[in-house]
Amino acid sequence: MFDIIIEEIANDLSAKMHWMQYWQHVVSHHHVIIDGWSNNMPFKNLSDISSGLPALESLLRKWESGTVF
Repeated sequence: MFDIIIEEIANDLSAKMHWMQYWQHVVSHHHVIIDGWSNNMPFKNLSDISSGLPALESLLRKWESGTVF
């Protein structure tokens, strides 16, 4: 999901989400920042999140509603 978003915003099909080096590879290089991220959800690779499905579903709803953008 994030790779598609970064590609579209950066208008660069080679743009990818880099969780470990987010500021260097995404913000500095492509000038893309994710805003509205929940304080209850750690900002890291979603595959590594251990907070459970309800937290991930909440994040998805925020993306879909535009609260996280």
